[in-house]
Amino acid sequence: MRRHLLLTVLLLTVAFPPHALAQKKPDNAPPAKDKKEATDRMVSAGEITGKVIQWGEGSQKYLTMQVTIKYGVPNVGALNNIANLEKQAAQVATNPNLNPLQRAQQIQQIKLDLAKNQQQAITIKEESQNVELQLGDEVKVRRANPPPSFDEKGNLKKPTAKELKELKGPDPKLPGFTADVADIASDQMVTATLAKKKDAKPAPKDKDDKTAERPQVTMLVILAEPKK
Repeated sequence: MRRHLLLTVLLLTVAFPPHALAQKKPDNAPPAKDKKEATDRMVSAGEITGKVIQWGEGSQKYLTMQVTIKYGVPNVGALNNIANLEKQAAQVATNPNLNPLQRAQQIQQIKLDLAKNQQQAITIKEESQNVELQLGDEVKVRRANPPPSFDEKGNLKKPTAKELKELKGPDPKLPGFTADVADIASDQMVTATLAKKKDAKPAPKDKDDKTAERPQVTMLVILAEPKK
């Protein structure tokens, strides 16, 4: 009897280790639980890419970007299946009517079913979300590609190496080519670099509170112009 018990424990340890019932955690961060958390993560990461929806160039330069966010939605059916499979595993492990081989076979099947349901436990959704940003006083605007130039006949002309160097501007370390705040337009695809919160300065009391809450943009790179 003791020999059979030791054999059972050995088979259970190999076929169904203690951590097998626990839901496998991904190596990277878990998916956001909702749209707000996904947006907050994107903003805190310091860089977001999306389409310019609205652009205001008044005394307070701001823009609204449409970005694609991903967040996890729990699959209730899969989570219930996982709970039931864990109960089944406990019952199989303590069932005196099963021999060691039968236990190992049933537990192996439970492992396969668990793995399948764990993969389906969280559904990743993608949605568009608008993010309001505030341009910093010293924001740098760049273009990912040089502006198009044309010859006398109106044909697109390829810039020379010298022209490209000039278009880069005085600081070659900056990405892309020189641009200006006036070049920002709706429906452009852009990447915004955001200032860290600890560097953000509180807005004066006479300014709109929403303005103070908007993340500050330190650099904006124009990736693509609106499709005509």
